Amino acid sequence: MQTAASSSSLEKSYELPDGQVITVGNERFRCPEALLQPSFLGMESSGIHEMTYNSIMKCDIDIHENLYANTVLSGGSSMYPGIADRMQKEITALAPPTMKIKIIAPPERKYSVWIGGAILASLTTFQQISMVAPCGEPSRTRPGQHRASWTATGAPRPREQGGMGGDRECKLQPNKESSPP
Repeated sequence: MQTAASSSSLEKSYELPDGQVITVGNERFRCPEALLQPSFLGMESSGIHEMTYNSIMKCDIDIHENLYANTVLSGGSSMYPGIADRMQKEITALAPPTMKIKIIAPPERKYSVWIGGAILASLTTFQQISMVAPCGEPSRTRPGQHRASWTATGAPRPREQGGMGGDRECKLQPNKESSPP
């Protein structure tokens, strides 16, 4: 991080779709570092490595070994170069010394969450574990909570089914943390 803060040799130029060229310096390293040290952004929360460790520790002790050996990175934020090695290093420092740590960073991880959601939504069993609510219904989550995503599907709901004639049905996967207070 110190090298990145003071070195201009780490600058990289990017051409934007409109043809404009921008040069990015140490921001290339400061931005992803905030995932591991949210205090850089003035946030009082744990880094993703600590959240991963805490999540594993809350699980049954019998599956700790499997979780440590099969931690998979996914989503666009996991595409930063070196993030898998850094997660490996940070979780190794937190985990018991005898534990084998393996961070898996599949090349298609940028789309893994979307692909997984698409697969889940295509399963017939998804109909049994989903809830239906009108699109645009105000969120009932408290500030700071994650909000569930809405996916519009189907035809407009008639008024007799609680719709406004033009509403579309939305599928929402249940999330205990998103329930109203």
